[in-house]
Amino acid sequence: MGHRVDGRGHRAAAAGDAREHGRAAGRRGRRSCREQSRSGAAGSAAVDARPGRWYAALGWNASVYRTDLDDDIIFISSGGAVNAGFFQNAGRTRRQGLELGMDGHIGKLGLAANYGYIDATFESALTLNSPVNSSADPGAGDIQVSPGNRVPGIPEHSMKVRMEYDFTEAISVGTNVMYFSSQFARGDENNQDANGKLPGYALVNLDARYQLNKQLMFFGRITNLFDEEYESLGVLGENFFNGPGRTFDAGNVTDEQFRSVGAPRGIWVGMKYTLPGQPGR
Repeated sequence: MGHRVDGRGHRAAAAGDAREHGRAAGRRGRRSCREQSRSGAAGSAAVDARPGRWYAALGWNASVYRTDLDDDIIFISSGGAVNAGFFQNAGRTRRQGLELGMDGHIGKLGLAANYGYIDATFESALTLNSPVNSSADPGAGDIQVSPGNRVPGIPEHSMKVRMEYDFTEAISVGTNVMYFSSQFARGDENNQDANGKLPGYALVNLDARYQLNKQLMFFGRITNLFDEEYESLGVLGENFFNGPGRTFDAGNVTDEQFRSVGAPRGIWVGMKYTLPGQPGR
């Protein structure tokens, strides 16, 4: 009997999520706002440990990485609507961290776990416009970013665990557990806004499948099993809806941290039919 750790549509993400922040940033750096005059310089280094095994059916992997960018591009909020702003070169930035992972099976139980740590920081002093930031200069609306300030929107720690148990060749049940640590909101590049960080969160998902025959499979999935209330992204902006009953009031504007609310509990059931001659699960 084979044991798949992922489960179609329910796989915990493979190791590399954290490092992808650095790779994506590298691509942005190479296509900087100033690319018509000169390209942003990017340098990176990574060390991947040769995957090993604790037992015949249980393996591990590890890697460390570091990416330095010149003329990185970030979105600068200009106040007003939360999506109002512009892109600007942000001097030198760095993303470095490590990834640890394991996967395999023990009997009928399939396992996979991945941990990521990423230290994403500004590495040069900057003056950025962020008038909604509580620490901004009252006149110009600028904030002072210092080397070592964390880049907003990137959780420092992440953890993903996948477990799947095959009761028989036809019936299996699995769960994903995901954790992301706190992060700073966009507009808080100096990490000094009074609203502080968005809190971290953890989610649990469940899934099951029943393979009736070679062609027909029934499946079910529950996401956010415990109906956790969480936010995945924050942006500083101005709230114009402070009138009676949260109506529009241009004379009563407050500076706030807007948050992207995560999805509530969701339940799906369905069936999948594979045409004869096509590969199944």
